[in-house]
Amino acid sequence: MSNSRIAIVGAGSWGTALACALSPGGETYMWSRDPTQVAAMQAKGRNPRYLSDIDLPPKVSFTADLADVVYQVPIVIMAVPAKAMLTTTRALSGILRTQKAAEPPLVLSAAKGLDPDSGRLMSQVLSETLGDRAVVGAISGPNIAREIAEGMPATTVVACADGQMAAAAQARISGPRLRAYTNDDVVGVEVGGAIKNVIAIGTGICDGLDAGDNAKAAIMTRGLVEMTRLGVAMGARARTFSGLTGMGDLVVTCSSPHSRNRALGIGIAGGKTLEELESGMTMVAEGVNTTREALRLGKQLGVELPIAEAVAAILFDSQDPMEVAIRLMQRTGRSESEGLGFG
Repeated sequence: MSNSRIAIVGAGSWGTALACALSPGGETYMWSRDPTQVAAMQAKGRNPRYLSDIDLPPKVSFTADLADVVYQVPIVIMAVPAKAMLTTTRALSGILRTQKAAEPPLVLSAAKGLDPDSGRLMSQVLSETLGDRAVVGAISGPNIAREIAEGMPATTVVACADGQMAAAAQARISGPRLRAYTNDDVVGVEVGGAIKNVIAIGTGICDGLDAGDNAKAAIMTRGLVEMTRLGVAMGARARTFSGLTGMGDLVVTCSSPHSRNRALGIGIAGGKTLEELESGMTMVAEGVNTTREALRLGKQLGVELPIAEAVAAILFDSQDPMEVAIRLMQRTGRSESEGLGFG
């Protein structure tokens, strides 16, 4: 993969941050579906909707033409919300069929969520839609968009079953401020990135109730157990969840003031409705839909997800957060290692 071009499909906060981080490594292209947003970025050198105070690097090219942004590009990062992944990937599939590149590109999902209609992982949506027109993987990790856009040091993970493609993407993405690792456990990497948002809503509720650091630590730690159990049942390796895309992403999303999912939990604990909070957000809190889909997957696979169930009771059934917490505390006692699946 000698071509250093990279395309970012999506102009939200994460797409914007990736553009800032990846532009020093070579030609970087960024797509938005909105021509007005593209024109503003070209004219002002800033994204008018997301991270609007951040100067975009002059080397980044912007377009509203999806075919143009992916033309002869070996790495495509899909930085759109989970709910938009299928529609956008269908459009990409038609373009790749027409362009007929000499080698299929590596297409990485950067969305940390599950498909709202099927509960599929984003890599499954990509694989089933693109077929042999692309090699599919994911990029995930403890990646707060604002910090990366501001050039603060961070790490991320490129997940792909094809080791050579993963290594090539690692080399292109890594720089002085962003260090990429590789992992061939795509399922584990994606499950970690998705389920940590559910747990972050729970820790936000905990913070909003002023329930203390001990309670928050318990939610995070037992949330990691739930994440691992579900991931292993889906075919992931348990050890993946002790890494950057499991524990690492969980820690930052549950504690950062920039975390949308944590902020949503704080708002819920403060008495706001889910509808009020979501209507006031410019970006999607992926944990809301992921809570629904994780519970559906858990039921199908016979996996217990008590924290996710508690979050769902508060979000969707308007149950009192403190009463839900008491029920969670009064569950039948068990061994800490039960059901972890480490084998």
